[in-house]
Formats: sequence, C-alpha cells, structure tokens
Amino acid sequence: MKFLNAAVLAALFCSGCVTVNLSEDGETAKDALAHIRGDYRITAGLPVTATLRSVDGVPLKFWQSGADVSSGKHRLLVDCRVAAAEKLSRHELNVDVHAGEHYYFVAEASPHQGCTEVRFVAKD
Repeated sequence: MKFLNAAVLAALFCSGCVTVNLSEDGETAKDALAHIRGDYRITAGLPVTATLRSVDGVPLKFWQSGADVSSGKHRLLVDCRVAAAEKLSRHELNVDVHAGEHYYFVAEASPHQGCTEVRFVAKD
C-alpha cells in the first residue's frame, strides 16, 4: 500500500511538470521560444495559485503548467484561486514576450476579496 501511495504522489508531482510547445510550427528549438510558467494545478495547500488555462485560445491539458511560445503578442487566460476565501477568478492578459525569456505570474489577493490582480512578469 505504501508503494501505491508513493507512486500516486510521484505521478501527481510530475503531472504539473509538462510544458506544451505552442510555437507557430510546433518544432521551434526551445532556446528560440519564450517560456510562460503557471502554478501547478495540484496545489498541496498553497494559499494562492495562478494557473495558466490557455494561450491564444488553445487550452492547456490538466497536466500542463506552462507553455513555450514564439516571440510576439499572446492572449493568456489565467485562473487565480485563493484557498482561504474559496474564490476562483479568471483573468485575461494580453502580453508581449521575447525569445529566450522566462515569465511567470504574480497574484495580488486577499482572503476576503480573492484575487484582485494577476501580473505577468519576466524572471530575473
């Protein structure tokens, strides 16, 4: 039984590790793409999560937490969840990304209001 629990936990942990390649041709080398990372859908009790739901109208699968995209403008849908408030909100972000850069989301939230803002930032 312990082995089964460990296997399930390992599968859940790795379920959020997959990034989808959404470049125009689907075959562009990773270093020529921008990487957008959202939080994992399995949250393990995190108080606030910002999950990437879709890029340019293409929904991410349950196990995908990020996307590699071509340089340029993109439309992102991000779900922001505040556990204490039991609130979920969807945010549309229109962003401009550059090849080789890594990006992530920062959520502004309160336990009473839920997410008030989701910002898209470049990793330093």
